Amino acid sequence: MPRVKYILLDCDNTLCLSERLAFEACTDLTNEVLEKWGKTERYTVEQLLEDFVGHNFRGMLVGLQKKHGFTMTPEEVDAYVDRELGAVTAKLSEKCTPCPGAPEQLEALKQQGYPMSVVSTSAKPRVVASLKKTGIDKYFPDEHVYSAATSLTPPSSKPDPAIYNYACQQLGVKNSECVTVEDSKSGATAAMRAGIPLIGYVGVYGIEEGPEKMEQMAKLLTEQCKANVIMYDWKDFPECLKKIEEGLRFDWTAAATRNSYSYPPATARASIGGEMSTRVPFAAAQYVASAMPLRYFRTGLYPAPQFPYTLGREGEGTIVAVGPGDVLDFKVGDRVVYMGERAYAEFTTSPATRAVKVPSSFKPGTAAAALLQGLTALTLVREAHSVKKGDWVLVHAAAGGTGLLLCQLLRAIGANTIGTVSTAEKAELAKQNGADHTINYSHEDVKARVLELTGGQGCIAIFDGVGKSTFDLSLECVARKGSLISFGNASGAVPPFAIARLTAKNARLMRPTLFNYVTTREEFVGYSEELFSFIEKDGFNVRVHEIYPLTEVKRAHEDLEGRKTTGKLLLDPSK
Repeated sequence: MPRVKYILLDCDNTLCLSERLAFEACTDLTNEVLEKWGKTERYTVEQLLEDFVGHNFRGMLVGLQKKHGFTMTPEEVDAYVDRELGAVTAKLSEKCTPCPGAPEQLEALKQQGYPMSVVSTSAKPRVVASLKKTGIDKYFPDEHVYSAATSLTPPSSKPDPAIYNYACQQLGVKNSECVTVEDSKSGATAAMRAGIPLIGYVGVYGIEEGPEKMEQMAKLLTEQCKANVIMYDWKDFPECLKKIEEGLRFDWTAAATRNSYSYPPATARASIGGEMSTRVPFAAAQYVASAMPLRYFRTGLYPAPQFPYTLGREGEGTIVAVGPGDVLDFKVGDRVVYMGERAYAEFTTSPATRAVKVPSSFKPGTAAAALLQGLTALTLVREAHSVKKGDWVLVHAAAGGTGLLLCQLLRAIGANTIGTVSTAEKAELAKQNGADHTINYSHEDVKARVLELTGGQGCIAIFDGVGKSTFDLSLECVARKGSLISFGNASGAVPPFAIARLTAKNARLMRPTLFNYVTTREEFVGYSEELFSFIEKDGFNVRVHEIYPLTEVKRAHEDLEGRKTTGKLLLDPSK
């Protein structure tokens, strides 16, 4: 059975009965803040827990300002955070106790060789005080105790997933290879957004508030936070972990043929820091998301998602809400196109840094159809191999979405473009979009035709998004000192090969990804604006094969996999 590589554990009310003690210590400070800023409201410990459980004190102060309508300076916030930390740490060092059964399970995990880490929203001194008082600090080296309040710059607070992403990065594991235990909605939401399998622990609610609250939280963590399994008592942890690890043994062979899609009701959730919520009239179907490339997950080429999994990596829509923090110059009502996750939905969220405004001259859907494949084409001819006027270039799958855009860009540069296609209709389409020559590989010898057209020299650049089935052919067609740019796996991943095969022509092999070319905001905006300029001013054709209702996503993916399409497939979530 596949084994979880790291167990990540929340601290407050998951490992240690510390939440109520901490809130007792900060209730007086909270009421002091409200009094100082002229507010008449006052909190009890129970009310503070109800409103802010799972938040650190800095996050609590942000929430208080928003809820009660006042403003604190950063210096004032820092001063109160320091005071609260001292008061809470003192109380935890004196009175904190472990959650029943937790120490025994930690010892068992240690004996089984599972590495463990604490990932908390609370300040690290407070976490360490709880761990030491309860005697479980021996299971967690200091460098494996992570705090959203003190490990991150700038500080954060769950439900922001930043602390989970940071911890996994520091520990050298993929998020999907871990499991976490959380008791609160904010913590569980952070885990869900980070893509980490989640055990929702509700036993503490039975201890402190009774069985009705415990069942209420079990339902919330399952329905709203997508907990993989609910744990009512720490003695149940081994069985919960077993269920998680059995989930890692998912039958991808069956998944590749099942094509199971569901359509839950549309809701617009609140955005977190730096995010925007968008109503999506158009999402783009990607080859990577189709049924056929599920073998990528089986082979480990791509990390396996946790089910249920929402597809989609690009979309176009109108902003309906913005979260706190830096959302750049975006505002509600802006029409944007974005790269992100979960685009196959009527509403979705995305980081502001991965979105750009859509030019007003664009027809609806144009930006969604152009973004990922257009940016891919641009970065391929600008950075993967800087194509120059007069170069001979081979483009595989020239009638596909990326292929058509590549042909147009190469025509604008003045290159001699050869495109491979599978039908006469696709050959005509490729020529209309800039291919100077086409080769129908269904009945023509591609290598012979390339050498004929290039005077026996081959192509100085080959852009190959097909992968396994064309790799050897591409090596045969590349010119001396030429570049083979392999950027896709439509036919499967390229298998291992002897690097010495490149020496015969001093050829250069590259396997780029778009996301490494547009890592910074400046790169992303720069290339997006250049792409939009080509479309607006140079009349680039962004071909849309068909707009499918989202409920027909299975048909869209089958068409894509069956090579029945040319250009881009769009999905309409409103249908």
